[in-house]
Amino acid sequence: MHISLHEGDQAASMSVTSATTAAYPGSDALWTAERFHNLDEHRAALLRARPALAWRSTQLAQGAVRGSVVSSRSGSAVVTCTAVDGSFEMRGPASTEHLVLSLSLESPTPGMQWMRPAHAGMVGVFLPNQDVDTINRNRVSFAVIDMPRDELERRASRLGIGIDPARIVRSGVVPGQLAAAPRAWLSRLVAARHRGKLRQLPPGYQLDDMIIAATLAQLGRSASNEDPMRLGGYFRIVARARDYIHAHLDRPIAIDDLVSAAFASRRTLYRAFAETLGETPQSYILKQRLNRIRHDLATPEEALRTVTVVSNQWGIAELGRLSARYREQFGELPRETLARRSVALALHAR
Repeated sequence: MHISLHEGDQAASMSVTSATTAAYPGSDALWTAERFHNLDEHRAALLRARPALAWRSTQLAQGAVRGSVVSSRSGSAVVTCTAVDGSFEMRGPASTEHLVLSLSLESPTPGMQWMRPAHAGMVGVFLPNQDVDTINRNRVSFAVIDMPRDELERRASRLGIGIDPARIVRSGVVPGQLAAAPRAWLSRLVAARHRGKLRQLPPGYQLDDMIIAATLAQLGRSASNEDPMRLGGYFRIVARARDYIHAHLDRPIAIDDLVSAAFASRRTLYRAFAETLGETPQSYILKQRLNRIRHDLATPEEALRTVTVVSNQWGIAELGRLSARYREQFGELPRETLARRSVALALHAR
């Protein structure tokens, strides 16, 4: 597939808000777009396009995490593209049904997948019902393809792309990166969709099919002799520490506990967190607990539980300290989260 990188824009703009879904017509594809203002809205927008998605997100950046999601269905494949401003973590299955591939389009600050650095142009493979462990940092743009494995094989065969079966029998980051020119062009096309604009493509070309083809081509170019889950150095230390943290968030976590779990000295543990996550272990633990508190406060099933009960469960007993940190992290107070939940419950009861 070769197309000039200098195709002009088609002046077809469309307003997109969080309250409405916009449709982008194509010859055989319909693109939809939604803006989101927090990670709950982000996940809800993705679930409308990919109901089998099962991961949960944790906000790492302070303040609001905003962006937009555009999606399209191409045959039995669903392509969703996210542009987001703000750091967040995703854990849990990318899909309970299908194979999922991701293509990083823009990532000025490299993110991580399974504690491996993930740069722009890299492809991730996520098997059904296997947990994602992804950290996206600052401003990122990425495409996700959800499709049955037999559909992947049919498309690869039709495109003349040979994919090593070993590459799609385990989850992980695929070595190598999509070449800069096609990645930059795809990134511009996707960015135009996020802005509510269409770019003129040559007859017969569809953006969703081009994203799938580029991702499969990169998958086919990569050798399979590297274990995508193998970690080294600081990444392995932080991976062990994070696993311990997530398993013990409802209990006191001492630094000595992390030192033992990570098989590292205290100094090495702090250096590993600084080098890989850009923060201290205590800061990471606090953010995880704040996100658990926010999830419980916003969940209708937890309607009878107070802020005090929820915060105590997740290890933050001082309400004054909680309110300040919570507002710093999410841009609102715990009682404001509760108020939004109450409004949602009232609307649902009508």
